[in-house]
Parts: sequence; C-alpha cells; structure tokens
Amino acid sequence: MSKSALVSFKQSVSILLLPTMLFLSACGGGGDSSEPAVEIEVPVSEKNTAPEIDITSPGNQTSVDNTSTLILSANARDPEDGDLDGSVNWSSNLDGDLGTGNNISTSLSVGNHIITARVIDSGALSDEETVSVNVEQAVVENAAPEVAITSPGNNSEFVESASITFVANASDQEDGQLSSQVSWTSSIDGDLGTGASLSTNTLSLGNHTIIASVTDSADASSQSSVSISVIETTPENTPPTVTITSPEEGASTTEGNEVTFSASAFDTEDGSLSDNVQWYSNIDGALGTGANISAQLSLGSHTITASIEDSESLSDESSISFEVEMGFGNATISWVAPTENTDSSTLTDLAGFTVYYGESAENLDQTLVIENPAATDAIVEELPLNVTFYFAVAALNNAGIESELSTVVSKQISN
Repeated sequence: MSKSALVSFKQSVSILLLPTMLFLSACGGGGDSSEPAVEIEVPVSEKNTAPEIDITSPGNQTSVDNTSTLILSANARDPEDGDLDGSVNWSSNLDGDLGTGNNISTSLSVGNHIITARVIDSGALSDEETVSVNVEQAVVENAAPEVAITSPGNNSEFVESASITFVANASDQEDGQLSSQVSWTSSIDGDLGTGASLSTNTLSLGNHTIIASVTDSADASSQSSVSISVIETTPENTPPTVTITSPEEGASTTEGNEVTFSASAFDTEDGSLSDNVQWYSNIDGALGTGANISAQLSLGSHTITASIEDSESLSDESSISFEVEMGFGNATISWVAPTENTDSSTLTDLAGFTVYYGESAENLDQTLVIENPAATDAIVEELPLNVTFYFAVAALNNAGIESELSTVVSKQISN
C-alpha cells in the first residue's frame, strides 16, 4: 500500500489520518452531495529508524597489560542504510578518539577504560554501546647480573707465594656497574675478598677454582670461575699477556681531542705488569707508558699497539684500530662598512657584503654573501681544524657592483 493521501473537496472538510494514507474530503456549495469528488494524493514521509550497534570484541570487563594490542570489532546496521560496520567510531574515556572502522587495533594507557562504539546513520540518528577494559602495567622481570673474570686466564699456573691479581667486570641491566661488589672465593682457601680487582700472594698449594660472584639489588646473582694451580717448583717461564680495555676496536674521535688508552698486563711469574705497558701508534710512534695514558693523535687511521715485556724478556702485544677524523670550527669576521664611493660621493645604495675566504691569500675561492647593509660581522662555519684560512670583505651596492677587497686577514681554526 503506497504512502499517499486521497483528498475530496465538498462543502465541509474532514481529515482522517491512517497509518499509510491521509484522506481529505470536501463538499461543494449548496450541500449537493451529488457533485463529483476531486481526489488528490499527498505524499507522507516515512519515519527514520535509528541504527543498532553491537560490540563483538573486546568483551566487557576485559583485562590486558599496557604492552598488549587490543582488537576493537563491532557490528552496525540500519534499516534504511544497511551495513554501517565501516562507520563505527571508537573512543576511550581516558585516551580519547581511537579510530573508525569495524576491525581496528589499538594500545591503551594504564587505567580503567570505558570503550564506546558509536554509529550515526544518514538521518543523523545514532546508537552506541560500551564495554569496560582494565589495562594494567606490564610486569618486567628482573634480569640477573653478568660477571666475567678477565684475569687471570683459565688454567693459569703460579708458583707458591707469587702475587696473583684477580680482575672481573660485573654489570646489571637494572643496577648498572657492579664490578666493585664482586666477591672472590677459592675452593681451597674460601673467602678472598671483594672488589673489581684483588691481589693476593697467600694462596695454598693445589688446584684452585676461583669464583667471582655478584648479587644485584633484587637478590639475583651470577658467578664466573677459572681454574688456577699453585705449585711448589718454578715452572718454565711463560710469556706475559696484555689486553687493551679502552677504547674499543674501531673507535674514533675528532682531530684535536685527547684520547685515553687503558690496558691490563699480567705475567704468571711477575704478576701484574700493567704499569709497564708501552703504547705505540703506526702514525705518531711512541705514545707513552702505563696502564692508562692520554694522547692527542694526528688525523688518520691509526693502529694502536700496547706491548709488554716480562722480567725474562718474553713479550706480548695487543692492537686496535682507531680513527681520528677531521674536526671543524667557526671564524667570526668583523668589518667597518664604507660610507663613500671611490669618487668621494656619499654612499647611499649599500646592499650588503661578500666575505671571500680560502686557504691562501692568493686564492680566496669561497664566498659568503651577506644581504644586510647594516651588518658589521659574519660567522663562517664548518672550517677544518688546524688549517689557516684567509679572509677579505667586499661591499656591494644595489646595482650589484662590488668594491675592492678589504685587507686580507688570516686565522688558524682550532678547538
């Protein structure tokens, strides 16, 4: 049945509104009901029905941690518009707008969220549904510390009463450096002491298992061990060992900076020889002697070598590559602006300046244009360090004509 109305005009008018049809009747003059009726169809608008939405994921009172990815899904339909899944808008009372669509992924902040899915049809009617989601802080497990014995080496031999130095590195993901808290024990002599480095000459004869252990602030612990032997007779002399501990292989710095080099050296018979380490560069030659030295290296790719010799003239060496890169600095140039032309007339059309510079006074092959007639200085940036540069300034008028160059000045760029 179509949604329309039938109107009949006569003398009197009556209106009858049915669910799907509007009837109007009118009687003509004189009360003659035999006059023909006039029928008019009047369209009646259909009533818009609100859409409906149903959240399918997540379920109400879902609990997740803040590292989880949450999938938001919903079904939305409208009697007039049909499928509205793609128009679903998602929001959180804590995080605000989350996005639009039937199936989206999101991560939420810690807290109790009310997640709202809302849809609006073409007639501006809407529906929404909510679920609660509790987001908890993810629990990160404490990582155990790490400890490594760097000296002496495993299966080392020492004569009775020889000074033995134990060295270890220990660190923890949460607590950082723990080397100073390393505890040393011997399987024969028990507790030896605490520290990143420990020396003793009182170990008993025999085969020792030396244990370095460390415990972090959460009571997680780790240990490392080496086997050493303490013997009565003096064995055949063994070569010393040397290890560069800083900087790392392939490290670099900028020209002009001072670099600190560190190494540890040990000899079975002589004990610690770190203070006797000699340092060399394949470019700069001898750098110094000691467990720790500082040096300023030349530009280039260096091979740094630490060498050691024991009391029996046996030796060892260790090397790393180290790069010294070119550094850069700035130069500030100042000048007095001209006030007259070469014919002594007043200069009225000054437009700016050009700074000329280069590595020789005869070849100022680089320029810096200053488009400000009021400028009296300029900074020339990123000039190589330890290089002498030459500078001159020319004034420029509005016609693009330059003055003669100023006096040439020079400056060596340094840190």
